[in-house]
Amino acid sequence: MNNTFWHSIARYNEATWLWQAIIVFVGVVVTLWFAIRPSKRTTLVVKLYTTVLYLWLAVVYFYIYCSERAYNEIMALFWLILAVVWCWDLCVKHRSEESVEPHKPLGYLLLFTPLVYPLVSMARGLQFPMITSPVMPCTVMLYTMGLLLLQRERVNLFIVLLLCHWSVIGLAKTAFFNIPEDHLMTCATLPAVYLFFKDSFQLDSSHKCKPGMVYINALLISIFCGIAIILLWSMYRQFSSGCLL
Repeated sequence: MNNTFWHSIARYNEATWLWQAIIVFVGVVVTLWFAIRPSKRTTLVVKLYTTVLYLWLAVVYFYIYCSERAYNEIMALFWLILAVVWCWDLCVKHRSEESVEPHKPLGYLLLFTPLVYPLVSMARGLQFPMITSPVMPCTVMLYTMGLLLLQRERVNLFIVLLLCHWSVIGLAKTAFFNIPEDHLMTCATLPAVYLFFKDSFQLDSSHKCKPGMVYINALLISIFCGIAIILLWSMYRQFSSGCLL
């Protein structure tokens, strides 16, 4: 199973490295434009780019080059659903009248974290084409989280929940497929998801509800601290077992 996983990644990288380079170049240009001049226009552009990116993962990555993996159709369908949600968000301009403050430090960090993935793979002794690349599901998820953190509009929590689900899957496969790089994804997801839900509850704080915002915030912190403990335990077990190389 492990050999099949990495063999499919090697096939994907070897066959599409030029297309991936183009996608990354376009992504850097679009992202810098969005970060330097945030506006409705740049927001629409990055949403369109993200939609195309998700379609690429669904069709090219999972359906074509991961065909030897079990359940690759299910994974392709998962990312196709995310692409449809992004397309819907793009078409109907999903946003509320309220605005939120962008979380710039973490957002900028996550936007460019996907570029670190290949470096981590090579630091582990892996060589091209059998390395993680910036145009793979987990790296794209990190990019998406950074993008959402920089938006000034209410975040579509359905997208966040789907990405959070993928993060849980990523945590489960770090040791099974020997891909410790995905610990970056799970570590980054925790503070990002906390901020998304905190912002959402604060926007709705004008409505009287029980429990109050203070208790909801405490509950969110408790939940994500619990998840962080599980993550640290998983990382400790993998590192201590010597599964990095």
